[in-house]
Amino acid sequence: MFITVDRVCGGYLAAELPDRTMVDLPMKIAPGAREGDVLEININKEETLRRKAEAERAAEGLWL
Repeated sequence: MFITVDRVCGGYLAAELPDRTMVDLPMKIAPGAREGDVLEININKEETLRRKAEAERAAEGLWL
């Protein structure tokens, strides 16, 4: 999904989604983003699986 930075206000950016709705996001998501920049948001399946496995390994033995 592509979103467009509409404006930057303090520590937040206002972004337009593909359906033309607006959302506010913390600047930490895209440091240095400026008005007119296009951000890409996607789901990284490989990283999701890696982190799930890591969490499962860390949780082993915590509950009896």
